[in-house]
Amino acid sequence: MFSGMKKFRCDDCGNKFRVPGYEYCATALIAPEPCPRCGSRHTYVGMFSRSTYKSIWEAIDKSEKP
Repeated sequence: MFSGMKKFRCDDCGNKFRVPGYEYCATALIAPEPCPRCGSRHTYVGMFSRSTYKSIWEAIDKSEKP
């Protein structure tokens, strides 16, 4: 579900950007969006901690590998 414009931060390059945010798997978390600078999906919304997103990043990395 769409939850408005959100401020994201890239864990890889530190870029801060605003894009539409969508809930992640029917939770209060916002799904990571690709960084416009480096393309990484290791991004998070500032109101949540990096450690909260680590398990999401691991799941994304596993699903993107051939």
